[in-house]
Amino acid sequence: MTDKASWEQAKTLGVFHGELEDDGFVHLLKPEQVLKVGNNSFAGRDDLLLLVLHRARIRSSIFDADLYKTGELFPHILGALNLEAVMMVLDFPPSEDGTFKMPMRLTMLVQKFL
Repeated sequence: MTDKASWEQAKTLGVFHGELEDDGFVHLLKPEQVLKVGNNSFAGRDDLLLLVLHRARIRSSIFDADLYKTGELFPHILGALNLEAVMMVLDFPPSEDGTFKMPMRLTMLVQKFL
């Protein structure tokens, strides 16, 4: 999940840095984590995109971390994300009430591959 300005910058640079400069890694989400993070951290934002990644195409190391000490693991990339790993970019607009719903294209993709 990222904002449109960061994605445009990534296309110009050829890599996506995300929070790399602040945290040293890029935060990722599993499909089942998208709505929780979107609604808890970004409700009402109308500038978001979902980047659907092909894990095998990611060149940097991936590790899981329990960010909130809840036992739930969130994937992270140690380094920048190479754009060849991005399979699809989806708009992620909020509903009228500011909450997010899973885009149908992502739901269909998850059902196909899981």
